[in-house]
Amino acid sequence: MKKLLILFVFILGCKTSQQNYLVDDDYKIIQVLLDRHARVSLSNLENDSYLHDLEPNSKEYNKKLLGMYVDQVYKDTYYITLNSKLFIIKKNNYIQKLFEENGFTGNYSNLKELMIQQNKIKLHKNIKIIDANNSDLIHSKNYIGDYSISRIIYEGNKAVVIIKNITGYSRAIVFLEKKEGNWIVIDGKPIPYRVGNENIDL
Repeated sequence: MKKLLILFVFILGCKTSQQNYLVDDDYKIIQVLLDRHARVSLSNLENDSYLHDLEPNSKEYNKKLLGMYVDQVYKDTYYITLNSKLFIIKKNNYIQKLFEENGFTGNYSNLKELMIQQNKIKLHKNIKIIDANNSDLIHSKNYIGDYSISRIIYEGNKAVVIIKNITGYSRAIVFLEKKEGNWIVIDGKPIPYRVGNENIDL
């Protein structure tokens, strides 16, 4: 009985490190991240077709523009690129401290990059994922970012992940919790590029 218990604990502890394919929870979290971060900015929306009949910077124009941004309602199509692999988080003191403060104390050194099946991701109907190597749309005024997502690390019903927008020079660490079958963001913060004398490489 004792051996079975030890084996069970070992298997649970290896859930993230030994996993060699993405599971439903991974895709649910990726979906939450992109819904939250792959948003069309105010500057992108300034040229959207919904605004063509309005005078730029007029009261009506500014009100509609702000509403479009808040509700993410627009007419034109916008484009992102998404790294086809979940990257491995590099160890550094800053990230390690955030992990420990939020209860992620395991050894995640055995993680491997995993491929994303993009057909399992559903974005806003007017946002399309394009291939950065085979599309001139990355030079379009409607191109909104090049996103990369880290391997997702689990501790029970909690998870942590990092998302980067390379073109937007932004990156964030996001903590989630599974409640009633849904992954909910419980905390998140931007990741600086430097803290004190340490460069925060990801």
